[in-house]
Amino acid sequence: MYCIAPFPLASPRPFHHQTPPPTSAPAKNQYIHRLLFFCMLLSKDGAALDEAVARIETKMRKVDGYLNVATSGSLSRPELTVRPKLEQAASLGVTPEAISEAVRVATIGDVGANLAKFNAGDRLVPIRVQLDEAARADIRNIAALRVTNSSGVSIPLTAVAEIGFGEGPSSIDRYDRVRRAAIGADLKRGFELGTAQETFHQIVKEVGLPDGVWIAATGDAEIQGEVVAGFIQAMTTGLMLVLAVLILLFGSVFQPITILLSLPLSFGGVVIALLATGKPVSMPVYIGLLMLMGIVTKNAIMLVDFAVEEEARGKDRRTALLEAGRKRARPIVMTTIAMAAGMAPSAYGVGDGGEFRAPMAIAVIGGLLVSTVLSLVFVPSFYAVMDDLSKLTGRVFGRFLSKPEDESLWEAMPDGGQAKAEGGTAQMKLPLPPPRLAAE
Repeated sequence: MYCIAPFPLASPRPFHHQTPPPTSAPAKNQYIHRLLFFCMLLSKDGAALDEAVARIETKMRKVDGYLNVATSGSLSRPELTVRPKLEQAASLGVTPEAISEAVRVATIGDVGANLAKFNAGDRLVPIRVQLDEAARADIRNIAALRVTNSSGVSIPLTAVAEIGFGEGPSSIDRYDRVRRAAIGADLKRGFELGTAQETFHQIVKEVGLPDGVWIAATGDAEIQGEVVAGFIQAMTTGLMLVLAVLILLFGSVFQPITILLSLPLSFGGVVIALLATGKPVSMPVYIGLLMLMGIVTKNAIMLVDFAVEEEARGKDRRTALLEAGRKRARPIVMTTIAMAAGMAPSAYGVGDGGEFRAPMAIAVIGGLLVSTVLSLVFVPSFYAVMDDLSKLTGRVFGRFLSKPEDESLWEAMPDGGQAKAEGGTAQMKLPLPPPRLAAE
């Protein structure tokens, strides 16, 4: 059994941070950072966990994008260690609990129920009994402690325990009942969370994790994973609601599908814009995609709705589509230009929090520019394909869902509509005159 008490006068290992150089204002602005990256290492083996944290911490300090790298698992401090001699203690009648109690009272102190209490006027304050701080600093005073055995005899502590110095963790944190060590860092300006995650996983592959150590993402890294799952769910739910509303408005299933087919046209522009600017996929990009879906859907609705109205006025489909593209191109382009101009300051990162908004603005601008051009070309094509499919489906299923026109007419006649087709012509059975009675 070990009875360990912290050694108060020994200072812990110094914890160094990477700090930006305090130079002129432009250089200082270059090192603006936020605490964004945070991961946990978990293990049941404390030594393996400390080894893994030390490796990763050393490697992360060499990466220019991480600032103020901080860890909790690799910190340790000197300790006063008391190791009971179980055989000698048993022969002298001293229990390990008695050894632990004597050391605890001397180093940490104890509040006895039978001890006197200090009268502070309106309340009684318990008095803690412990060795003086100066006495606790000398290991000889700890060795001079005495322990009472089961017979009430006082025995020197050195007779039943070994006393020395050791080293241990400053604190033991647990997560899901296993040892936990946290690694966090500020991110340098321009070093986004997605890049930080990729770099961290690359560092882990290079240094290698000891057996029994694994990583659990927390902080914004964990939040981003939840955002991705939530984004997929929100996008799916939103598309279903949009489809239901459009079906009710258009009275058809095929034309709303034409509108939804225009949504993937914007994703290519988002990818091109992010690659051109070197921005990683992050939480603001997902927010921008949701905004982009609404704008692209609105542009497609303008084209499809105008084409449907033109066909209702008696124009053929080709003319209706050409008129829709010609008359609706101007408002669509104007909307795109206005939206891109409004997003331009955010894309350049102007103002406080501009670095966070920049990926969102870049994604929206790239998706709008590409989707505007492609929508004017592909949406009419989708419309024509879906219109042909709608007519084909109507002819196929119309035979089973509706009755022939001539049969409906005969059934509507007063005599019951008894008619039949013979030789390609319909003949009606006329009522015969009543028979004459023979003269008697």
